[in-house]
Amino acid sequence: MRKVKVNLTKYVDTDAGLRYCPAVITSNGRIKQDIVVVGDKEERHPEGAYYLDWRRNGVRVRLSVGKNAQDALTQRDRKTFELNAANHGVELASSAGPNGNSRNDGPQAALGCHR
Repeated sequence: MRKVKVNLTKYVDTDAGLRYCPAVITSNGRIKQDIVVVGDKEERHPEGAYYLDWRRNGVRVRLSVGKNAQDALTQRDRKTFELNAANHGVELASSAGPNGNSRNDGPQAALGCHR
């Protein structure tokens, strides 16, 4: 099985128009808030949102993960683990969101409604 690579990009307004630019991650694994690589240099872009992208059967898939850099990095790590586990036949028990609820629970679970 191939290891799936999930990229973290930010959709920003550059001189050439709106582009998905790679987010800057330092050598110690931390992300720099609002810093992206445009061309060959790092630039600060407070506008825009972070996106994850990866390939599924040769087709690029993009998922918006919000404006917070640290949350986006956490989502990237979680998605990488999830996709690689699925490639190795491991079924994950739950894909809990940031508040601990499963994303498929719906509004009833978020409000604490039970039947």
